[in-house]
Amino acid sequence: MFPRAPLLFALALLLGAGACSSSSKTVGTQCTEGEVRACLTPDDCKGTQSCDTSGHYTACECGVGGSSGVGGSSAGGTSSSGGSAGQSSGGSSTSGGSGTTGGSSSGGNGVGGSTSGGSSAGGSSAGGSSSGGSAGGLFFSEYVEGQANKALELYNAGPTVDLDKCSVTAYADAANVFATIQLSGTLAQGGTYVICSDTTGGALNCDLTSTEIQFNGDDALILRCDTKIVDHIGQYGLDPQNGYWGTEPYTTADHTLRRKCSIQSGDPNTTAAFDPAIEWDSFTADDLSDLGKHCQ
Repeated sequence: MFPRAPLLFALALLLGAGACSSSSKTVGTQCTEGEVRACLTPDDCKGTQSCDTSGHYTACECGVGGSSGVGGSSAGGTSSSGGSAGQSSGGSSTSGGSGTTGGSSSGGNGVGGSTSGGSSAGGSSAGGSSSGGSAGGLFFSEYVEGQANKALELYNAGPTVDLDKCSVTAYADAANVFATIQLSGTLAQGGTYVICSDTTGGALNCDLTSTEIQFNGDDALILRCDTKIVDHIGQYGLDPQNGYWGTEPYTTADHTLRRKCSIQSGDPNTTAAFDPAIEWDSFTADDLSDLGKHCQ
């Protein structure tokens, strides 16, 4: 048999080794007062034990490090709150971004202003036409070439034209100036202006009567406004050998020609071939019945 004292001592050591599993237990192992040792238990409780005045180890102080860790987590939480505050500030920046959107809106208004400017510019352009600067809507609308009856009708399809800036020049044999007739007054949109020779008979509504308007079928006529060519009859620089331009019944000799109603502007190309059949309707010579009534 083994002695009993050693067995009891070994049993006491085993009981002391398991005493650290809970911080609420007091270890009964004999020790020297003030002695400190690490506490390692099966549940990984990590702490220390100290020997008290009675010669026993105190309970293991478990979870103290864990509590400290919790405190750390709490601090981390505070830091997280700080982060939220930062995001909130970032939100304010987003609001600033909305301000940028407002700026973009202002830019849109700016574009609107530009459009207004464009409208104003358009008005200015219209004013230019109104002044007779281009007179793009003014053209020859009727041509009367008879034995004694000579007449021209002008029609204005555009804004009001200042006729003081316009004239009709006649070219003998299509090249040599023999008459320039200065016009006068203003001509509103849709209005006509009739020029008659002093030999034209009948009760006519002539706006201007002139002794110089004595053209024949081979004489070119050019309408100018502000020195710019607006329209013409005949081909400048070419004297037709048969005494007129065109082919019967659409000729410039011994006929009355009326511009088709679909035509809304003159032809400034005075040297191009002139064929009355393209833009004019033909009537018998000395037909004065439609003077001053273009397309009515």
